[in-house]
Amino acid sequence: MKRQALRRGLLWAVLVPLLGSTSTACQRHPAAEQQAVTAAVLEYGTMVTEKAILAAPDRNWGRHKELGIWRFRGSSTISVFLPDQLHEHLTFFFRTYGVTAEQQFHLFWDGENLAGFRQGKELSLDLPPRFLGPGKHFLEIKRVVLGEPIQNTFQDIGFSMGGTETPLLVEDLDRLRYLVDFLNVGVTGMDRQSYGGVLFEGNGSLETSVDLPSSGFLDMVLENFSNQEARFEIKRGESTEAVTVEKMASQPFRLPLPGGTQNLELRVDGDGDGLYLWGEPTAELDRQTQETPIFLITLDTTRRDALSPYNGRTKVTPHIQKLASRATVYDNAFSVSPWTLPSHASIMTGLYPSKHGAGVRSQFLREEVPTLARSLRTRGYLTAGFAGGRLCSHTFGVGQGFSRYLDPETFETTGDQMTDEVLEVVEKHRGKNLFVFANYFDPHALYKAPEEFQQRLDLQRHREALKEHRLWQFFDQGSADAWRQIIDGGTPAPSREILAYLEAAYLSEVAFMDAQLGRLFDRLRQLDLFDRSLIILVSDHGELRGEYGGLFSHAGRLDPELTEIPLIIKWPHQRKGQRVESLVSQVDLFASILTAVGIDAPAHDGQLLAAAVEEERKARLIFLEEHESRVHPLPRRLKIAPHVYGVQRLRRRQIVWKSGGHCYRQENGAWREETCQTSPEEALSRVEQTLGRPATVVDAG
Repeated sequence: MKRQALRRGLLWAVLVPLLGSTSTACQRHPAAEQQAVTAAVLEYGTMVTEKAILAAPDRNWGRHKELGIWRFRGSSTISVFLPDQLHEHLTFFFRTYGVTAEQQFHLFWDGENLAGFRQGKELSLDLPPRFLGPGKHFLEIKRVVLGEPIQNTFQDIGFSMGGTETPLLVEDLDRLRYLVDFLNVGVTGMDRQSYGGVLFEGNGSLETSVDLPSSGFLDMVLENFSNQEARFEIKRGESTEAVTVEKMASQPFRLPLPGGTQNLELRVDGDGDGLYLWGEPTAELDRQTQETPIFLITLDTTRRDALSPYNGRTKVTPHIQKLASRATVYDNAFSVSPWTLPSHASIMTGLYPSKHGAGVRSQFLREEVPTLARSLRTRGYLTAGFAGGRLCSHTFGVGQGFSRYLDPETFETTGDQMTDEVLEVVEKHRGKNLFVFANYFDPHALYKAPEEFQQRLDLQRHREALKEHRLWQFFDQGSADAWRQIIDGGTPAPSREILAYLEAAYLSEVAFMDAQLGRLFDRLRQLDLFDRSLIILVSDHGELRGEYGGLFSHAGRLDPELTEIPLIIKWPHQRKGQRVESLVSQVDLFASILTAVGIDAPAHDGQLLAAAVEEERKARLIFLEEHESRVHPLPRRLKIAPHVYGVQRLRRRQIVWKSGGHCYRQENGAWREETCQTSPEEALSRVEQTLGRPATVVDAG
């Protein structure tokens, strides 16, 4: 048998609680102590390789269009996987091209600057064995930003050991990106669809066992990322099941299994340089206990005041209003951040951005952080995720733990397509235990709602205000460049009429999204899933629409328009609406969802959304954060400082950054500035003691 190297072992047995009665509050499930094995799955994110070193550039690396060589801006990372301890020196090299030789660079290994400043035609980092333990490592190359950002170009990049060079070829960019996604976040895919599971780098084999309480099927999607067909085999005892998958293709696979312990061997025979994914491994048993279906729906860029349960216009969101009439509406819910990636990462992990690092120290959510989907998946849930916007795509780590995860085709998946794709999975797998995450992206600029919803908001009449304003006309026609100029202050202060147009355009998208949610909820009722489901509607952040002297979009700031968010939860079998006044945060969702279905949550920063603690929550404080980073350069008009924090209390808040800050009190629904009781330096120190210090170098070059 060929030598195997595993990034993570395989665990097949998964315990699922037998469900009893459910409550409208988020409480520890009464049947949680009564366990039964009902599903089995491959452990998520396993790598099988015969190589001593796997290295792949992150997605900030690319191919120079004219020169056909490596390039990046600012900083980039090479992800490195060492199956075993190395006992020789390992050297990475970067051979610069053109004016890049005149630039200075830092080289970091696992966050430690081991090379100081480097400059010249060849940069190298020699690593002795003490730095080369088994597992995953990160080599970052960061340009010392001097003047305007430029493209850094490299003739060659790669590594050498024992006198043998291994170049990373720019011609292999697509293959390397497929590999680096799996190394970084444990999911990958050739197209929009990505999967977790087991990835073979080249030919190989893997032995494992499965212990099932009853007969059933092991379902997988087999993916062949190579230039020739490949044979996938599973051997059980004397029998072998085999499937041939064409080059650069995927194919479903189902293996019938009896109950009891079964010893299995997975094998692949194909191109030695190919990548072979045993994706979405799930077990469907003949006898399966029914869990609570969970639907986590994020409303991208949706302000709290856009929805009718929060005094928005009823005609804009009638379906959300209908849901709220039998759900719990949280009147003081806040986002942890004013942009997509850290907010979604906090929802998925229950950690503040400074703790999980996504959008702060890293451009993606690191795989070692426990996620909601992973906890539910190891409990027997089929976990399916749908990203409406690019920053929720699997490459940013939000898809970790999902059996299947669907990225947007371009920048956005529209709400009608999103609902179609979600319902396709729900209808196909409604007999299984479902966790569905759906990121509805429609309220994010640019605004292009269908005509029916534009008419509902009388948008054509509002367009009359744009006649003398060409930039706003271009924005209305769908120009992203015009929107960027508007964000950066490229127009005079907008008139009341232009702001009315912008509100109507924005709300037309909210109305369209609401209609698609109505379609989803109606079908769940028809499938007899709605009443017993746990349904969460939450925004990732809000949007500025001309406040504070003509500010637009989001990021950079922590204003109420950006951080006050809607949160509506229909607990299983809840039929009576209620409102909760206490302060809550996105970090509360992680443990509250898991606890509601009887799962102990890993460590987190949140509190349970349970009636028993409502009184003490009124004295609570929560944190808000904004950080500039490589993946998140801040618009100049919105930028306050590289790192900005908010300390939010019920009806009081303090916004603080290095050498500055403001305090506010809420009176009659409006926030008014007041004198701070602590200095910015003292407040910042207290925040950083709680959350930890952020990255001190901004990677925006």
